[in-house]
Amino acid sequence: MRYSRTSPIFFPFLIFLVFLLLAVTGVFELVPPDETSTYMADHIFYYAVNVGAWIFGAVFFNALVTTFIWGGFLKQSVGSRRNQMLIDFTAIFIYALSLSGIITIVLDERLNSFWLILLLMFVIIGTASRRRFLTIFKGSFFSTENPYNIGDWIELSGKNLHEDITGEVIDITKRSTVLQTDEGKIIFLPNHIIYDYVIKNISGTQQEIKHSVKFTLDFSVEVDRAKRVLLAGTVNAFTELGIMPMQDTEILVTQTSDLGVAYTVNFWIKPYDRYTPEQVIDKINTFVLEHLHHSGLTLAYPKNDVFYNEMPLRQVNLESPAERKKILSENHLLDTFTDDELERLSNSIVQWENKKNDIIIKQNESGDSMFIVVEGLLQVYVNSNNGEHIPVGQITPGGYFGEMSLLTGEARSATVTAETDVILFEVKQEHLKDLLKERPSMAEELGITIAKRRDVNLHKIEEAEDKNHNFYKEVLGKIKSFFNLE
Repeated sequence: MRYSRTSPIFFPFLIFLVFLLLAVTGVFELVPPDETSTYMADHIFYYAVNVGAWIFGAVFFNALVTTFIWGGFLKQSVGSRRNQMLIDFTAIFIYALSLSGIITIVLDERLNSFWLILLLMFVIIGTASRRRFLTIFKGSFFSTENPYNIGDWIELSGKNLHEDITGEVIDITKRSTVLQTDEGKIIFLPNHIIYDYVIKNISGTQQEIKHSVKFTLDFSVEVDRAKRVLLAGTVNAFTELGIMPMQDTEILVTQTSDLGVAYTVNFWIKPYDRYTPEQVIDKINTFVLEHLHHSGLTLAYPKNDVFYNEMPLRQVNLESPAERKKILSENHLLDTFTDDELERLSNSIVQWENKKNDIIIKQNESGDSMFIVVEGLLQVYVNSNNGEHIPVGQITPGGYFGEMSLLTGEARSATVTAETDVILFEVKQEHLKDLLKERPSMAEELGITIAKRRDVNLHKIEEAEDKNHNFYKEVLGKIKSFFNLE
């Protein structure tokens, strides 16, 4: 619903008060002409003061009505076109009463049929054309002042708006300004309405503006866990797009309903800096859904009989060995493991919960374990020759790192830190030792998988056959030596 704007009353009251005092005190009176009088000047000042008192009295009274009636008591009911016509009629009627006062008191004329017909025509024509006149008049202000141009992002705020309006200016005419919001909505704003709002040209200030994406998860998902997964997916999307927001993304619980718990992801980006808001939101949705999938979570859905029987509940309990086994089975490195081997491994792995910015492993440190990412996002760094930490990639849920230390005992080849809060599964040497001794062919399978992964990471497709074979033999030898399989 559109609310009627409220008009300031101080300046109309001040001007009306000045003219009223001049008229009441009789500073300018009509006197009979004589040889020394300035008869013409007296007439001009007399009519100017008295006509001004009536006109600005009407302006002041109309401002009172607009402020305390249309903008006060009846504020919730002035949004329809019919009520806008009532507002216009009331304003014109006030000015018609002012004109009748000027005719009868200032000009000392009787309101005969001629004057009554003129006043009636003034009311009818004025009511019909008042809003158009305001639009053209205040549209001329925009055409001369140019507070914004087509293509700019602007934000409108004011006490009469239910909420601030933010959008891209896609057209400007003398009558209206057309905005397109980040949600794709088209808003037509008459210029005489925009004139009364505070306008911030965001494109001109190069400021980031707030956008939101909403997700609803089942009540069974802990709030901390939900926030961790949603934040990791959002940050992952920003990294993919190459966006570095100045303000931290926030995850808020905004509502609960029969469906579940609603979360709002608020993020700030410069409008149309490199991508449209719709493209950024699309990427966030894509990566959040991917993170939810790897974490064993689904969006909430109606729990009636039809939906409940058709859709399985996938809120994974990480304390359950069976659920851990399911997560391990989706890891590419463990593709060749049998069900029994996965079950035994799931009973022995260690679960870790790390906070944002925690260092998981450091380059060149010794280690004998591998980590599988269950939830969250991690950043990988390598040290340059001059000691700088160079970011080389990110690890998302379903990914793993440290496998060379687990299988060969080599020192850590990179530093890995938590980009967000994370949950990790740690697989240690002792967890694999018995499995490898029972089935030595597992070492060959792991060596092939690691060699293929290395080849993909290095993008050496043309040399893949030779280098892959040589590296596989090297890794296989190290695995057998490390686990005493020979």
